[in-house]
Amino acid sequence: MDITQLAKIIEIGEKRLSEKQLELYAKINKDMEKDHGGPYPWQVKFHNAGQDHSERCLMAANHAGKTRVCSAEDAIHLTGMYPKWWHGKKFSGAIKVIVGAVTNQDSRDITQAALLGETDLGTGWIPKQCICLLYT
Repeated sequence: MDITQLAKIIEIGEKRLSEKQLELYAKINKDMEKDHGGPYPWQVKFHNAGQDHSERCLMAANHAGKTRVCSAEDAIHLTGMYPKWWHGKKFSGAIKVIVGAVTNQDSRDITQAALLGETDLGTGWIPKQCICLLYT
């Protein structure tokens, strides 16, 4: 793949993203609200703390929503679609994110599944329209 082909893929992706931005913004908000009417106050506090703190630590009990809140924040920053309640850090342009887990299996089964989807690509926090596959 040459640079011209890559530029065309990026251009198509950006066009699709701009066309679907309102739909994707609604999906992110819907996903955040689907279980309990919105993010819990402690989740909002964690997100909003990003405005003043470049590093934060989220410690909570098992099944309290740690993966959910962190995956949501990653997806929100990656897509640039900030919910109306968001008062945390906002990036004005594209960003790079690295996520991981203790083991490769946890990365695949937990982190990757939360961001990209458990079975179908685009069913996680990052909407399908925002995922561009590059093959070499």
